[in-house]
Amino acid sequence: MPKTRAFSTPVTEFDEGWKYYFGKYMLVHAVLSHTWLVVQIIKTSQTKNADDLSIPAFTILVFSAFVWFIYGNFVLRTPNRAIIISATVSGTLAIALLLLIIVYQNGDHKADN
Repeated sequence: MPKTRAFSTPVTEFDEGWKYYFGKYMLVHAVLSHTWLVVQIIKTSQTKNADDLSIPAFTILVFSAFVWFIYGNFVLRTPNRAIIISATVSGTLAIALLLLIIVYQNGDHKADN
C-alpha cells in the first residue's frame, strides 16, 4: 500500500526526493550558518581585544544552543540531526568566543602594534 498523508493524498516520489535533498542541505547549513562565529573568534584572537563584544549576549547564545540541543535530541519524536549539529556547533563556538571575551575584555592584552 502506498504511503499517504492527510486526507489520503498519495505521497509521490517527488515529495520524498526533495525532502531528502533538503535534509542534506540543512545538515550543511547547520555548520555553515555559524561561520560568523569563526570569523569573530579569529578577529578577537588576532587583535586580543573584545571590548565591543557583550558577555550577556554570548551567554544567551550558549544557553539558546543548549536548549536547541535538548529540543533536537530529546523532545522531538525522532532526533533531528540538523538541529543537533547546528546547536552543537553554535554552542561550542559561542563558548570559545565567550572565553576569549573574558580573557581579552577591557584591553588588558592589547596586541603589539
